[in-house]
Amino acid sequence: LDFVRRLLADAPRVLNPGALVLVEIGAGQGAQTLAVAEELLRPAHAEIVPDYAGLDRFLRAVMP
Repeated sequence: LDFVRRLLADAPRVLNPGALVLVEIGAGQGAQTLAVAEELLRPAHAEIVPDYAGLDRFLRAVMP
């Protein structure tokens, strides 16, 4: 999750309020990624979106 953490840490500096953040993640990283997003972004909304197999695949977050 090092890359995801770096990406999310920098997002508030370059994104406008209300911007949509989509990040592809590994199949078992949903809960950890969501916790990192809540910590670093304090998003208006955040969720993990599964792929067709039902595995964690994307973080979808809306900037506050």
